[in-house]
Amino acid sequence: MGSSERANATAIVDGYMQQILALANTSVGGRYIFGGTRADNAPFTLSEDEREVIYQGNGNPFTIKIGSNMDIAVGRDGRQIFGDGDFDWSDPSAGHHNVFKTLMDLRLHLEGNDADSIRETLSKLDDHLNRTRAVISDTGAKVLRLDTRTRIIDDLKLRYTERMSTLEDADIAEAVMNLKSKEMAYQAALASSSRVMQLSLVNFI
Repeated sequence: MGSSERANATAIVDGYMQQILALANTSVGGRYIFGGTRADNAPFTLSEDEREVIYQGNGNPFTIKIGSNMDIAVGRDGRQIFGDGDFDWSDPSAGHHNVFKTLMDLRLHLEGNDADSIRETLSKLDDHLNRTRAVISDTGAKVLRLDTRTRIIDDLKLRYTERMSTLEDADIAEAVMNLKSKEMAYQAALASSSRVMQLSLVNFI
């Protein structure tokens, strides 16, 4: 690429950064998944001067219970995905080795037609991509665990329903006949008791 093509590529880099920023603020069910337990507000915001992206979440991903004494993290600490997680994003002197800073640097290097710095920045982007792939792999493993738990729960519900059906379901016709039979026996017992109570000593002499 020549200097003019590199300068024109800055718009493409800006587009990528906006897309990644939107993905970093993904929410599911009204909860932001990359903000840790601080899931009510968007975790990533662009500073007023548009020179940095500020993380407003925390490092404690929210979890759900999938069994007795068994929890699984379904949220994420966004710094571990979009950065290296080893620095304080609020500290300007920390270097901000995150994908947003890398893209901003790439844009500057493209504008300055600095080929060496561009290559170095693209290498950093490869590191971010590898980190993202590792997170995707971990997420896939968690999905499999949740699917397994779901199948187990569905199977237990089916067995419970079958047992309840065996215990509670009855043949209506047979139940009515048994009830009538018991009613007749009860009426006969009442009639017999009534006759016995009417007997006097004379009836036995």
